[in-house]
Amino acid sequence: MYGYYQKDTTFDVDGLKYKLVKYYDDDIRAEIIECNKYDSVIKIPDHVIYNEVEYPVTRIKEGVFQRKSLKTIIVSENVTMIEERCFQYCSELEKVVLPDGLEYLGENCFWDCKALKSINIPAKIRTMESHCFYGCESLTKVVIPAKSCYLGTDCFSMCHSLQTVILPEEMTKMGSSCFSWCDKLETIKLPSTLTSIPSYAFNCCKALRSINIPENVKTLDSGCFGGCDALTEVKIPLNVEEVGIYAFHGCKSLRRITIMNRETKLMYDCFSECPSLAEIVFPKKEMEIDDICVDLCPLLSEQTKSHIKITEEGKQRAEERTVKSKIKRAGAKAWDYTTTAIVFLIAAPILLIGYLIFGFTAQLLAAIGSIALACFVVGLIIMLLIGLLVEIEHKFDWKYNCACIIVGAIILGLIYLLGK
Repeated sequence: MYGYYQKDTTFDVDGLKYKLVKYYDDDIRAEIIECNKYDSVIKIPDHVIYNEVEYPVTRIKEGVFQRKSLKTIIVSENVTMIEERCFQYCSELEKVVLPDGLEYLGENCFWDCKALKSINIPAKIRTMESHCFYGCESLTKVVIPAKSCYLGTDCFSMCHSLQTVILPEEMTKMGSSCFSWCDKLETIKLPSTLTSIPSYAFNCCKALRSINIPENVKTLDSGCFGGCDALTEVKIPLNVEEVGIYAFHGCKSLRRITIMNRETKLMYDCFSECPSLAEIVFPKKEMEIDDICVDLCPLLSEQTKSHIKITEEGKQRAEERTVKSKIKRAGAKAWDYTTTAIVFLIAAPILLIGYLIFGFTAQLLAAIGSIALACFVVGLIIMLLIGLLVEIEHKFDWKYNCACIIVGAIILGLIYLLGK
């Protein structure tokens, strides 16, 4: 299938630049290497004529139509490969017609084609490389008929309108983060031949309400269903050997988990920060799980808690959270001091103008300026003490606040001189 260049024979026909390639079977074929046309609709020809000889067009090279103002592309039946970045950043591309004989889509092929609403995946496709349809925000449905098709890393990630995905029953694996951040994906039937759910495969699919984990699956890799906010119930099949780190982390609506095999290894934080989780059904009464697996799950039933084993790491986490909570509260207090100071620093010049015009007392101005400086200094000291320990919610701009202190001091000096 893959050939080599016999010689640099290139030519232009109708705004497309071609190169002739002699393959291992001695057939000479044409590949598109450049596009110099700006039509909104482009149809790739089946054949191209050079020196009165007709050659089949079988490949589109990398980046040929990148950033073009295409709206429709029709790829001819002879094309078997479309290489990486071919239609990347074609933000106006709405319609793509792929040939039945297409076998390969390269990396980043349709990256960020935001207007693309549908795509026909040919039955002979074998590989769709990483980020192939990444960021196709208007894509609503994907049907993959090819029995042995491989989906690369982030293949359909960030397809925010994707609602329907139909995978071939014979698929055995897919790349990591394959459907991550598909916000509107509600259901998906996974092939029974799938042996693992890769890391972050469906991470942050916030509308995903249910999932069937096939019986042949042996591993649920890290973060595979993390952040699936609508997921309510999960069954871990008998053959699953390991549930990875953060596998179901942060599933806000997850209420019930059923574990079928007592030998299934549960990695830390696999069910952590699931605020609605109330019940974990275990295959045996004596089965235990570490507390760090269900960290920050406040609604666990007493029955479930009886299976939880307290670990040293779990104790350490609890202690750290207590300390950080106190520090954050102190940081918020410090912020209150600094914001109060800023208010006073803004008010002080206004009152100074009022003094000059209306004759307000200098004692009142001095008092306000003193309070402003005092509040700010207290806030600065506290922020200095805790700023190195923990990141609090409010960012602290050192240059800005130091400048405010200098301004406050100048205002105090002016008020003092006016008071004399």
